[in-house]
Amino acid sequence: MIMPLLFIRISYAILLFSVCLVSAAPKQPVETVIPPAPAPTVAVNNFEARGISPDEAATLTDVFRTRLMKTEKYQVMERGQMEAILKEQAFQQSGICTDQECIVEMGQILGIEQIIAGSLGKVGNAYSINVRIISVESGKIINSVSHSYTGPIEDLLTSEIGVVVNKLAGLETLYEPRAPKKRERNSKKLKRNLIISGIGAVAVGGGVAALLIIKRSEETATLEVIWEKP
Repeated sequence: MIMPLLFIRISYAILLFSVCLVSAAPKQPVETVIPPAPAPTVAVNNFEARGISPDEAATLTDVFRTRLMKTEKYQVMERGQMEAILKEQAFQQSGICTDQECIVEMGQILGIEQIIAGSLGKVGNAYSINVRIISVESGKIINSVSHSYTGPIEDLLTSEIGVVVNKLAGLETLYEPRAPKKRERNSKKLKRNLIISGIGAVAVGGGVAALLIIKRSEETATLEVIWEKP
């Protein structure tokens, strides 16, 4: 009876000692990890066309929407989903929704936090892109970007829309708008200031011959006549 009782007392003492050691050990601080805030939900309304065709404006809007998705700064609603919801809710509009009240109403129907609207204009060969983000809850403009560009409309697809998206999303612009292409002159003309286009001889009455030398530079042409008697 003595041995089992002694064994129990020793085991109890060891257990009590272990508990004391654990209690006395310094506690490690628990780090609180705060998850990042989810990206706001947005929808992109078709840009208003000013000086370009509605089809061109719709295409550029689709490119803008796709580029905005790739930034991962927003949860962008697909165009097909937008159209389906607006049709289901019988949202009627004449033309493109451009005024602030209509845009906010559209955002409320879509159930999003922010809505993007803008315009694409053209004067001569110059284009202007104006885009703004509107809070659906307050109806106020959160951010806006204005961008101008001179050149072919094709560069709007390849570079300029990307510049606007980066500015709107607060990202670094890795490429700048392309400068208008200049016509390259013939390198051979640059090497020579004077080009002789042709030399000919004609006979004139009285036995007098005239040697015609046509000299041409890049901008002007001259005719030199040399008279010679036989």
